[in-house]
Formats: sequence, C-alpha cells, structure tokens
Amino acid sequence: MLAYAITHRARSRLIALQVPPAPTPAPTEVRVAMTASSINPIDRLLATGYGAVLVNPRGRFPRILGRDGVGTVMATGSAVSHLRVGQRVMLAVSPRRDGTYAEQVTIPGACACALGETMTDDAAAVVGYAGSTAVQALRAADLDPVRARGRRLLIHGASGGLGTIAVQMAAGWGAQVTAVCSTRNHAWLKELGASRTMDYEEARGLQTLPADSVIDFATPASEGGDRRHDPLLAALQRTDGRRVYATVITPTLGLVTRHGLLPGLLRAGADLAWRKASASLNGVRYRQVLFREESEALARLVDFFSKAQAQSVVQRVLAAPALPTEFSESTAPRIPGKTLVHLFPR
Repeated sequence: MLAYAITHRARSRLIALQVPPAPTPAPTEVRVAMTASSINPIDRLLATGYGAVLVNPRGRFPRILGRDGVGTVMATGSAVSHLRVGQRVMLAVSPRRDGTYAEQVTIPGACACALGETMTDDAAAVVGYAGSTAVQALRAADLDPVRARGRRLLIHGASGGLGTIAVQMAAGWGAQVTAVCSTRNHAWLKELGASRTMDYEEARGLQTLPADSVIDFATPASEGGDRRHDPLLAALQRTDGRRVYATVITPTLGLVTRHGLLPGLLRAGADLAWRKASASLNGVRYRQVLFREESEALARLVDFFSKAQAQSVVQRVLAAPALPTEFSESTAPRIPGKTLVHLFPR
C-alpha cells in the first residue's frame, strides 16, 4: 500500500513508500479508502521529531503523516453502527496514530463521520482536524449554536485554518466576531462573517477588548520575549463581561521535546496551573484546548459546512506526489486558510 511517511524521528524528510496494508478493523474500527486530505501544522512539527517522545514514545517507524481527510468506508467492525460500507466520510485522527496520507487507513469509528450529498470531497477533506479543534475551542469559550447569539468574541490568528473555520461558525451562530489577522486578509475574513477586523499590532496595543471572550490560535508577541505575558489576556482582564480566554497554544510538545516525557509533562502541568490561577485572580476563566478525537465535533462540522452559506477555506491545492517537496521546505508557506491535498482521487 502506498503511503507518505517519515522514517526516523530526527529527520524531516517525508517520502512515498510501500507499507503493509491497513489492518482488518477491530470491532470499534473502520477501514477507509482515502481520497483527499490537508496539511496541518502539527504534521510539519512531527516531521522534525518535535514532540515525538509524547506522540510516538516507542519510536515506531515508518510513521504515516496526515491528520484528516475524506474517503470511502471499505469495512466496518462488528460494533460500529453509525457507518456502513460505501459511505463517504470525513476523518480526523490524533497525532498519536498513523495518519491519512495513505491509500487506506484503519481508525476508530469515532474518528469518522458520514457525509451527505451536499458536502463535496474537497470541502470535507480540509476541515476535520482543524475544524474539530476549532469546535472544541469555541466550546471552551462557552460558544455553541445556542449560547453564541449576541456574544462578543475576538479570534486571534483568524486567517489560518483554525481561525477561518471558527470565524465562520461563530458568526453563523450569531456571535459578533472581531478577527485579528494580517491586513491583507481582512477583506476575506469579513466575507467569512467577521463583524470587525484588526491587525496584530493594533490588537497588541488595546487596553480593553471589543469582546468578552478570546480564542487564541496564534500567541501574540510580547515585549522582552516573556512567554507568560500575553497582551490580549491582560486586556481581557480589564474588559467587562464573561471574560473567557481559550487557547490552543500549549508548551507541552516543546517541553517534552527539550526535557523528556515525565519532566516535560510536569513542567507543562505547572505552567497551565500558573496560567489558570493567575487569570482566575483577575476574573478570567482560562482554558487550554488540545485536539481530541470526537465524533460530536465532526458531526457539527458536517452540519455546518453542508449548508449553502458556508464558504470553502481552501486557498491552495496540491497533488500527493508534491508532499515530499512540501515537507522538505525549511519554512512553511504563509498561506491563509487550508491547503487541500488530492491523495488518490476516485
């Protein structure tokens, strides 16, 4: 079976190679023939060995990359009742697993959600992993289709894959969204539903925020390089309202990479405890969000992006043979939205 994988934790080279076929599904698993996927920042990090002690502690290689995608169910385990053979599905899988850059994958049934006829393969392929994380971040900020109406939300890092999904969903649910991103992307973010846009420098200089909740997808730079000083969090503490701060930015992978698994996890736990306690003393609920494999989040994405008003976040398209070159680049291209990868079109 053809797959795109890394062969050693210390090397960043992604190669095409033949691997054993995807295994027969266990009772709670499904086997899916892949059609398309996307590129997520976590895979670029994993390709360099970053965080490997946590996500691949046994050093098992080759390691197939790819965190999401769309495909067709080829087989189901005996305990899987929500999917059937022949269905198109959206996928999102943890970095702890082999990924979706392969002809077929065998994954837990909770990592796949059936697609209706109105959602295209290209639209479904790019939102599984980033979208699940975005839904979980919105939930951490107390936003969902019921609680979002009338809420004032600031999304930092709004033009990336996570941000473009979160902006659309929050605005579609009735929230007033302020999108912080590069000036060149302001017009697009307003098309996606943002009520207001501002650039990063303007956001860093605010004394109070035009929102009572913040979702951070890209930690703001701070004076002196003090990682614990976040100007958005400081401004939120001076703002009236619910004051919830949710972030996907976590030091965990970096800490375990530098210090080892147990010391790194202990340092990460202490860091989170300090942040939560400090924010709580200033009237802010601080919540850190990590991707979780979750069928509910996938179903919410399918429901939202199946509607006519939802806009594609695809800004770039690659064919699978371009993946090794893409991952060999020293820096990731600064492309807003998502990069779609056509794997094995059918």
